[in-house]
Amino acid sequence: MIVLDAGVLIAHLDAQDAQHARADQLLAETSPQPLGASPITLAEVLVAPARTGRLDRANAALNAGPQRIPRKCPEWRVVSTG
Repeated sequence: MIVLDAGVLIAHLDAQDAQHARADQLLAETSPQPLGASPITLAEVLVAPARTGRLDRANAALNAGPQRIPRKCPEWRVVSTG
């Protein structure tokens, strides 16, 4: 299993990120391998999408195609004080 850092996933989800193309390339190169990310990493990755109302899209992207990122929790909830 390849454990992914938040930076790769953040860049993958954001087409405007300077590292977007490189992140996509890295994920494509590792697609035959099982991928994973810690719950803390996933929380970090999902902060910006949650704040901007794009959490559903981000979750769908993480679950799509050969680069699906496995999660221990089947459902994500956003809890906010704002």
